[in-house]
Amino acid sequence: MLRNVLIALHVTLLLAGQGLAAVEFHVSPNGSDGGAGTQAQPFKTIIRARDALREAGGAAGATITIHGGTYYLPKPLEFTDADSGTGDAPVIYRAAEGEEVWLNGGVPLSLSDFGLVSDAPTRARLDPAARDHVRQITLPDELRAQVSPEWPATWWNFGRGVTSLTELFAGDRRLPMARWPNDGYTNFGDIIEAAEQDGQTPTFRYEGDRPERWVGAVEDGVWLYGYWRRGYRAELIRIKSIDTEAKQIELAARNSLGALETGGASRFCAMHVLEELDMPGEWYLDRERGVLFLWPPDAPDVSEVVLSINPTAVLHCTGADHIEFRDLGVECSAGCGIRIDGRIGCRVIGCEVRNVGVHGIAATGDRIAVVGCDIHGTGDKAVQMDSGDRFTLTRGESVIDNCHMHHTNRFVRAGSQAVSLLGVGNRLSHNLIHDTGYIAVRFGGNDHVLEYNRLFRTNVESAEGGVFYTGRDWTSRGSVVRHNFIHHVEDTQEGCGSSTRFLHLDDSAPEIEVYGNVCYRIGGGVSICGGAANNVHDNLFVECAWGVDIAPRGLDMFEPDGQGGFTMVGQPGWASLAKYLDRYKWNQPPYSTRYPRLVEIFTKRPIAAPWFNTVTRNVMVDCGRGIRASGMEPEWSVVENNWEGEDPGLIEQDHTKLDFRLRDDAVVYDEIAFVPLSIDGVGLYESPDRRSWPVALDLPPEDWQPRWMRLREEAKRSPTDLPVFRAMQVTGEIAIDGVVGHMEWDPGDATGRAPEVHDTAELVWTHTEEEAKRPSQAMLQTDDTHLYVGFRNEIDAAAGLSGGHEWGRDDAVEIALAEVKDGKVGPIIVLRGYADGHWESSDEAGAPAATQLSRPGTRCGPPSGASRSRRWASILPHATRAWFST
Repeated sequence: MLRNVLIALHVTLLLAGQGLAAVEFHVSPNGSDGGAGTQAQPFKTIIRARDALREAGGAAGATITIHGGTYYLPKPLEFTDADSGTGDAPVIYRAAEGEEVWLNGGVPLSLSDFGLVSDAPTRARLDPAARDHVRQITLPDELRAQVSPEWPATWWNFGRGVTSLTELFAGDRRLPMARWPNDGYTNFGDIIEAAEQDGQTPTFRYEGDRPERWVGAVEDGVWLYGYWRRGYRAELIRIKSIDTEAKQIELAARNSLGALETGGASRFCAMHVLEELDMPGEWYLDRERGVLFLWPPDAPDVSEVVLSINPTAVLHCTGADHIEFRDLGVECSAGCGIRIDGRIGCRVIGCEVRNVGVHGIAATGDRIAVVGCDIHGTGDKAVQMDSGDRFTLTRGESVIDNCHMHHTNRFVRAGSQAVSLLGVGNRLSHNLIHDTGYIAVRFGGNDHVLEYNRLFRTNVESAEGGVFYTGRDWTSRGSVVRHNFIHHVEDTQEGCGSSTRFLHLDDSAPEIEVYGNVCYRIGGGVSICGGAANNVHDNLFVECAWGVDIAPRGLDMFEPDGQGGFTMVGQPGWASLAKYLDRYKWNQPPYSTRYPRLVEIFTKRPIAAPWFNTVTRNVMVDCGRGIRASGMEPEWSVVENNWEGEDPGLIEQDHTKLDFRLRDDAVVYDEIAFVPLSIDGVGLYESPDRRSWPVALDLPPEDWQPRWMRLREEAKRSPTDLPVFRAMQVTGEIAIDGVVGHMEWDPGDATGRAPEVHDTAELVWTHTEEEAKRPSQAMLQTDDTHLYVGFRNEIDAAAGLSGGHEWGRDDAVEIALAEVKDGKVGPIIVLRGYADGHWESSDEAGAPAATQLSRPGTRCGPPSGASRSRRWASILPHATRAWFST
C-alpha cells in the first residue's frame, strides 16, 4: 500500500511540474526570427528561441523543438540563470522526432572560392607533386581574428597555454594538418644535448634528409610532436634551428618532464608544415597572412569545408540549472562541444558530439547526466566530469551511462584520457570505449562506481598507465571498479620499458575495491603501486602478461612528526600526497570517520608501506605470470588463495570467442571459492535514450596478440626452450651489497622513469623439475658494459644461511649465460655465488677456459643478515642476447 501511494504522489508532482509551463517553440533553417516560433511559423535561430523564453517570463517546463538542418554557431550559445528550468520542469532543447540536427561551431568555406597557388615563393615551398593540386583562400579579417592563437613554444595539454584548436573538416571527417610522416612517427637519433637544466636547449641528431626541407619554415614556426622522454606523454615543441651539415635539430624548449631521453621510443613527427602538404585532404594555415592552403579531399561529393572557430563550446551553460539537450548533433568546435560550468541537474541525452578541438563534453556541477550519447573524433577527452564536494564528501550523483566513446585524443595523444571522472559519488556505467590515445578512464576523488563498461583497443600508441587509472592522492579513495570487460589492449610500444594494464593504482593509490572484472589479451591486470587498503578479488585474467602486481613504493617518504602527523622527506616529486592530506584534513571528520584506514596508516612503520591490501580469489588463465609480489613483507598485506592454470572451468575453451562464462562445476568455485562473474549486461544497452542502435563492434581480428604474447611466441621459436627476459637499461644506482632495494630495481621512485621497467622472471621450478617451495624472482638490467642480475629468495628463518661456499651443500645462486648469434647458442658460462660473498665459474656446461669469467668484474654481493636478496654484476663485452635459468 505504501509503495502505491508513493508512486501516485510522484506522478502527481511530475504532472503538476509539467503543467507549470507548457511553452513550446520551434526552430527551422527555413524559419524567420520575426515569426511567432510556432510549428507553422518557426524561428530561424536557436538564439531567438532562447530569448523568446526569457521574454515569456520563465523557461521552466518549456521545450524548444529544433527541426532538421545545420545551424552554424561560431560563438557559444550561452545559457544563464534566466534560462533555467526546475527539477520537476526542466527546459528541453531537442531535435524534432526523426529529424537530423547539427549544431556546428565553424564557418563553411566553398571549395569554389579556393584558387590556385600562383606566387612563386610559395609554390617553391610546396612539394613538387602537390603544386598543381593545392588551393588557397585568403580569409576575411573578421574570420582571421577568430582562429585559435599560434601555439606556444611547448605544450602538451589544453589549459596549459592553449585553450582552443582551429581545424578543418569536410562532412563528418577531420582533415589532417600538413605533417610528416603522414601516418605514425619517425625516430630521432643520438642525443647531442639532453638539456638537464633550465636554459639548456635539447638537441638531437636526425636521420635521413627530410628535415632539410623545413629550414626556410623555421622562422614561421615548425613544431615537432614527440615522445621526448617517456612513453606516457607526447607534446609539441617548436624547432629553434636546423643544422643541415651536422644533421642536428635544436628545440626551442625542454619537454615538460625534463631532459631529452629515449624512454618514449624516440618518436616524433612534424606538425603543420607547409612543405609537407603532400596528399589530398591536408591543409595549412598561414596565420601571418591569413591564407588557408588545402589539397581538396579526394571525394566527389565534397563541395565545402568547415573551419572550426568557436573558442569555448557550441552549447555553454554558464549559470543555468536543469537544462536538457536531447537528440542533437554537435560538431566542429575549436573548443568543446558542450560545456556545463558548475550547474545542477543539466542533462545531455542521446546526443552525438564529434570532431571538436578539445573535449566532447566538459561538465562540473551536481546531478549531471550524460546518457546514451555517441562521442568521437575529439581532440582531447570525450567526457570530463567533476561532480561533488571533496571537502565535505557530499556526493555529486552524476552519471555517464550507455555512451559510445571512441577515437578520442586525436590531438592530445598521450598525457590525457578519454574520460576523466572527478569529485565524489558519481557513476560510470554501461559504456563502450575504444581507440583512445592513452588512458581510457582516469578517476580521482571519492566513492565512485565504475561498472559494466566494455573497453578494447585503448592506449593505442602509449606506454605505462592503465585502461583505468588513478593515483598520487591518499585522500582519493572509496571507489569501486567492478564487472567491466577489457580486452585487446597493446601492452607497450617497442622501445618503451613499461607496460599497460587494466587498472593502474599508481603512486600509492589507496582503498579501491576491484572485483568481478574480466581481462583478455592485455599487458597486465591490476598494479598496486605502494598503495594501502586496496581490495582486489574475484577477477578473471585470461592471456594477460600477469594478473595482479603488488609492490612497495616510496617507503621512506613519510616520517612521524611526533605529534600524530607526518613529515615528508626525500620525495620532492610526490609533494601532492602531502598537499592533498593537508587540503582535505585527513585526520578530521569527514575523512577520519569515513576512512579509518587512512588514519590508521600513520600509526604504522613505515608509514608509506602498502598496508592492509587484500589480493585474493583472482583467477589467471594462460597468463605469463600470476601474482607478482616482489619486495613485500608478509605483515603488510594479504596475498593468498589465487588460482593459476589453463582451464578454471570455462564453458567455451576457445578464448577468441570472448565467452568467459564458467560452468556450474568450475574448479575455481571449489578450490578458492571464486565468486561467479556478473557481466552479462556489460557495455551498451538498447534504450529510447540511445543515440544509435544497434552498435556494430569493430573488433580486432581473432589472431591479434599484445606484444608480450608475440614475444612469447618468438621465444618458443628460439634455439632453446628456456624463457626469454629482456635486460632493461639501468636507471637507478645499483650497489652490489646483497640488498635488493626497490629504488634500484624499480627506479620510477628514484628518477621519475616509468615504473615496471623490469620483466621479472618468476623462478618457480627446481633443477629436478619440481615446484619450488620458496619461489624466487630474478631481474635483469644492463648499462651496456655490465649485466646486472638481481634475485629475491625466501629464506627458511629457522635454518638461516649456511655461510659456506661448497656447491650442493651451502646456500647459493647459479646462473648460466650464453651468447646467441645467428641462431646458434655459444658456450654456456656457469656462475655461482654464495651467501658468504664467494663466487666461482664452473666448466660443467662445457665452456672452454678462455670463455669462463674468472676475472674481477663478475661480483656477487653477500646477503645482509637475514636478507632475502642477492645480485650479480658481470662484464659481458660481446653478449648480444642471453637466456638464463637457475
